[in-house]
Amino acid sequence: MAIPKPDDLGREKTLLALYLLGRKFPYSKFNRRVTLAVALALTAFCYLQWENTPLLSAALRKYAEISLSFCTSILGFLIAGFTVFVTVTKLDIFTTMAKIEFESTGESYLKYNLVQFMLVFSHYIAFLFVCICFALFFQPQGLVSILVDKALSSSNFSWKADLFYKAPVTFVMIVFGAWSIYLVLLLKSFVYNTFQVITTTVRWELELQEKSSTAIVSELASPRGEINP
Repeated sequence: MAIPKPDDLGREKTLLALYLLGRKFPYSKFNRRVTLAVALALTAFCYLQWENTPLLSAALRKYAEISLSFCTSILGFLIAGFTVFVTVTKLDIFTTMAKIEFESTGESYLKYNLVQFMLVFSHYIAFLFVCICFALFFQPQGLVSILVDKALSSSNFSWKADLFYKAPVTFVMIVFGAWSIYLVLLLKSFVYNTFQVITTTVRWELELQEKSSTAIVSELASPRGEINP
């Protein structure tokens, strides 16, 4: 078992690096299976509505609008939850976790616990960025819509533009919808991780108190020599 070094704590310099680090740790199979099921359902929906591109476009814009308000409100909750994690957990617990390797990954338990929170932040920030891009460029009179209308109006490229328009809309619809569900599932995991951190902190304190009490009882019960006058 490798002992994590203090220099390893600051090895990742960006949020992307933390996201890639998280791929080394176990992930929730339930979250991915549910996301895959939603992606398949959306694929079937897009297939049935393949000829109704305006409906898919309108639905995609509606999803982006709802997701934008949802994501901005949830980010405040996530920051508050992470603040609880940092303030409630004592420094000695952090230092102890930093000295123990997590399941032969070469990384410490401290990084494993922190990265679980960072993964949620990275997903929500990336999703928020995508939603803002939709609000800026994919509205009915936005830049993308104007470019698509000009391409469709051209007689030479109308059929190609129609195909190139339908395929990206369908793809983005599937990815965006499945990603939205995955974010909700990540929120579930975030709440559970926060609960685990708090209960672990309380358990740490209880075990320290029990060890302290046992040491005191053992000291009192041990035989003592005579006291010299």
